[in-house]
Amino acid sequence: MLMDDGYLIGCGTVNQQNGKEYSALLKIDWNGDYAWSKSYYWEPYQPDIAYDNPIAIASDKVYMVCQTDSDSTQKNFQLFCLNPEGDTLWSQIYAKDFDDIISGMMSLSDSTLLLYGMEGTTDVLNVARLVKVGKDGIVFWDKTYGDEFGRSALRDVKELPDSSLIMASVVCHYGSNCLLERYPALTKVDKDGNKLWTKTYNESESYLKALVTPLDDGGYALAWTRDTFFWTVDPYPPVIYFLDSLGNIESEYDGFVRPGNYYMTKLKRMSNGDILGVGITLDFSDGETYGGWLFRMTQEGELVWERKISDRRYPDLYGQFFDAIETPDGGIIAVGNISTNGFQNAEVWIVKLDGEGCMVPGCTGDSIFITPVKDLPAQDNSFFTLSPNPSGNNTNASLWDGLNLRDCRVKITNLSGQLLTEIVPASFNQQLSTDGLPNGVYLVQLEQSGRLLQSQKLVVIR
Repeated sequence: MLMDDGYLIGCGTVNQQNGKEYSALLKIDWNGDYAWSKSYYWEPYQPDIAYDNPIAIASDKVYMVCQTDSDSTQKNFQLFCLNPEGDTLWSQIYAKDFDDIISGMMSLSDSTLLLYGMEGTTDVLNVARLVKVGKDGIVFWDKTYGDEFGRSALRDVKELPDSSLIMASVVCHYGSNCLLERYPALTKVDKDGNKLWTKTYNESESYLKALVTPLDDGGYALAWTRDTFFWTVDPYPPVIYFLDSLGNIESEYDGFVRPGNYYMTKLKRMSNGDILGVGITLDFSDGETYGGWLFRMTQEGELVWERKISDRRYPDLYGQFFDAIETPDGGIIAVGNISTNGFQNAEVWIVKLDGEGCMVPGCTGDSIFITPVKDLPAQDNSFFTLSPNPSGNNTNASLWDGLNLRDCRVKITNLSGQLLTEIVPASFNQQLSTDGLPNGVYLVQLEQSGRLLQSQKLVVIR
């Protein structure tokens, strides 16, 4: 969440004394440096922070929503009002008869707050729930949706220009297998919470959530998954449906149907109207890495760029993005968690990128690897040397030992830029074959994580 002097991040923490999870807030400045953090251990009940959008800022107050164990058997929505330093001013519980699961909250254009999630109707069934409250926590209305379904898991809500709301849920029908037969449902309600319409879309076995964002033409982009049942590609790849104002499908983007696994966690609008997708991917060359995933797309469904980001400073190679926000300088901050110590600790992971999704301006590759900082070579342009040069049938590239080899590419091109050879170096002393190249002058280029480090001429003479 953007503040006047930095960013506020909602997260969870574990109390080492009792092993329970509690809500926490982390404040960082514009440069990502730590400002303060607060954990809410001392509240009357155990507050577990909302899954998706746990905080909102209204006037000079911070609001945080949690899923609270108000007794030994029941979970309820809970709203905290805090000052800008994170100190609790008051809290309010919105109890019902069965377990309720909070997903998030948002500030509305009429200066009220909307809490959203799921309300239990029995021990096993639930419906979508919206609670509209004032800044004092007093309820204006509290309504549920999805009685026609067996279960309805609400995870995303957006306000529209006319103050109506569009919400995306995952539902299953009475008597069906809710693990295998799940559908995304889009529901529109007016500003007073009265349902206008509901539509459902393709069935999927995926356990992921449905996401929605409004478009300039009055329609919507709806993110869901598609069952391929082919393990040569992602068996449940993301798909984005472009809908009209009544929820009818006009087109779809299925460019993510490919090898590798992708999980979308947020779908947002940027200031210029582009769509920003946030998530998690396993699609790295080593086949072992979990990393963050971001993409930018026009409202017409054209992919502008896509980035897969892995932090190689930690041996677990397990990082995830859950949210992202556009920064005042036009860049992006992505937030998630990362395992740092044999999966014993999960820390907050914050990555700052420019508007093109790059950590280094001008990046061209779709993969970004954050590597340990080492001293650079003593002189410029000394990331590698070639010997012999001129060469006959091969030459040897001696690479700087501070490089992360699995993130590097060595390329040979002609002087027109045509790619002739590309390899991943196996060692810091890499032999390059020029056996198939005619006599002439070529360029040897070294890239790491899509960034060009050095280019050197190579002469082939036999």
